[in-house]
Amino acid sequence: AWAALSLFLFAPYIIARDKCSVDSPSAQRALGERLLKEGGDASHAVACLRSALSFAEKSGDGQMKGEIQSLLADALEASGDVAAAEKILRKMMVDFPHSAVPFFKLGNIKKNAEDWNEAIGLYKRTLVLMPTLASARVNLAMCYRALRRFDDAIAEYRQAVKDAPTRADIFVNFGVTLDSAGKMEESEEAYRRAIKLDPLLYQAYFNLGVLLSESLKRREDGVA
Repeated sequence: AWAALSLFLFAPYIIARDKCSVDSPSAQRALGERLLKEGGDASHAVACLRSALSFAEKSGDGQMKGEIQSLLADALEASGDVAAAEKILRKMMVDFPHSAVPFFKLGNIKKNAEDWNEAIGLYKRTLVLMPTLASARVNLAMCYRALRRFDDAIAEYRQAVKDAPTRADIFVNFGVTLDSAGKMEESEEAYRRAIKLDPLLYQAYFNLGVLLSESLKRREDGVA
């Protein structure tokens, strides 16, 4: 009896989590987007964006539909439903075959799952559609590094720093890969370039310090 009473008492709360707290499609989209940006309740964001997407599909507004699908995929991933996020993104690939967005986002999902080869294919497709998207190129390089394909990773980083020469974080990641490939001098140069671009970037100082310490140790061991 208590279990039945508890279900009755808490049922409105459970239902509310599956329903957006605002009614108009524009407000639903805005709330879902805000919850995502602020790291709020991802389940509530999903409910709001599903409602907004339903309206967009009925209205026939293709651009609105694509934008909301992209947000919904992010919300689903944030809520832990990666399979549903992947399903949305694969549908976007069919609906919007010339958009780099679904390929890039699904690439990120596959990279996070350490499915390196599938991620590589998705990032390559992304770069066919948007060749100067530095984030896709960096992520592609990370996949190559994970597979110890250092020459391929370095080639992608060289292009990435041309496409985004002011992004200090890319130089830090480039330095890590150069270090892994045994290219110590180039690694040091990459870290110093990152520090020049962003003097407050702690990771660049830390990585450079580790690199210099290891280089000194190797020299001392060689002398000994």
